Amino acid sequence: MRKLLSLKAMITLFLLLSVSTGLSSAEDAMQPLAVIRQVEHPGGVLEVKFENGLTLLCKENFAAPVVATRVFVRIGSIYEGEMLGSGVSHYFEHIISGGTTSTRSEAESRALLQRIGNNSNAYTSRDATVYFITTEAQHFPTAANLLGDYMANCLVDETEFNRERGVIIQEIRKLEDDPNRCIYQLLGETMFPLHPAGQPVIGHLELFKQVTRGQVEEFYHRFYVANNITVVVAGAVKAEGAIKEIAISFANLKRGMVHHPAMPPVPRQTSSKWAEESSAKINKLYLSVGHHTVTLDHPDLFALDVAADILGAGRTSRLYRSLREQGLVQGVYAYSHTPAYNAGVFGIGATLEEENLPAVLSTLVEEINRLKLESVSREELQRVVKKKITDELF
Repeated sequence: MRKLLSLKAMITLFLLLSVSTGLSSAEDAMQPLAVIRQVEHPGGVLEVKFENGLTLLCKENFAAPVVATRVFVRIGSIYEGEMLGSGVSHYFEHIISGGTTSTRSEAESRALLQRIGNNSNAYTSRDATVYFITTEAQHFPTAANLLGDYMANCLVDETEFNRERGVIIQEIRKLEDDPNRCIYQLLGETMFPLHPAGQPVIGHLELFKQVTRGQVEEFYHRFYVANNITVVVAGAVKAEGAIKEIAISFANLKRGMVHHPAMPPVPRQTSSKWAEESSAKINKLYLSVGHHTVTLDHPDLFALDVAADILGAGRTSRLYRSLREQGLVQGVYAYSHTPAYNAGVFGIGATLEEENLPAVLSTLVEEINRLKLESVSREELQRVVKKKITDELF
């Protein structure tokens, strides 16, 4: 004969089943990610692809008991699409980094960071947003867990949204008084007027003010998906240990459908362009000269990098000797920037008195033409190549 359960027993059984089911779901959610591919690259870099599309790059280095963990998200100002110029990528970076998640409050995350050294930061560029924690090797699991929590479980808390809005508005206003940032932005606008690279990463103030909390949440769900993220781990951790911790810490990160707007071609420039801005707050003249260059896969990339150092890297560079040592400028530099998108720049910059501008421009043209027409000496080339290699190693 079947024995009937009392009401009290039935309620107890139901509660036990509910609790048991809840535990099972939590365990299932935290099952480590499966590895679907591993490739070892030259230099001891191990590339790992997980089942959700997440990529891990790992390099063991036991020179010091330290581990650097970085998360690269392929989203920056040039990919903001219909929100181009608003600075939403940078806005969200402020909110997600150390902010409230579904598992921790902002205060709890901050306290945990403090306990492992608090060497943490984030930045946004034109084509990537990067989050990093550097810590003692023993704290690597905690660092990985914090970063995974930010990526997978972020809550766009209203208080934090409003607070960071005020912080960034102040940041935009301060940058308007920074001559180096102003000249950098003016160069970008002049060289790329019809390209997303001409827009400021931090955004235009009026467009930034229009960004809503709902837009930021939608932005998060669209771009912060596993197949749009690469984790980089370097330092005193075995590769298998790094794989294990990332597989656990990023287990809740879902795959998504990511659409990056196609970059328009940069129109061919047939004549020189000139732009200038004046400010009563700045008592020096800041000069920037830019040339359109090549894409990241072009063989001229390396020659341009070396040419920039020949012209303007350090006291032995040609521009330092011909401009700084002659008293025509207070500072001078040259660089070659070749990004993954189609907006390469070879740039020269200087700070000077306004009355020296004609002589400085004339000298710049002479030095550029000299580099184009005369062979570089073996000694100068070897010195610059050695410096370049040393810079890369450090």
